[in-house]
Amino acid sequence: MDMGPRRFAQGEVGYDGQGRIATYTAAAGDVEGVIGARLCVYNGGSIGMLNGHELDEPIQPGEVLVIDPEAVPGFEYEDPFD
Repeated sequence: MDMGPRRFAQGEVGYDGQGRIATYTAAAGDVEGVIGARLCVYNGGSIGMLNGHELDEPIQPGEVLVIDPEAVPGFEYEDPFD
């Protein structure tokens, strides 16, 4: 569920054909934990890791983040620690 834009979570939400939240395009200043709160993701800090980021690697403006892997055909998780 998208609870709406807020400070540190101003990006765009992408939906799949069934209306599920699939992706999030980061805006300048967005923070993973706040994106998670906006999208009702329990551990928003894990969004970066799901998308192949190392622990302290920031998300970038314009980066398209997968929120629900099942809603993104062809998504393959890449472990940032491999």
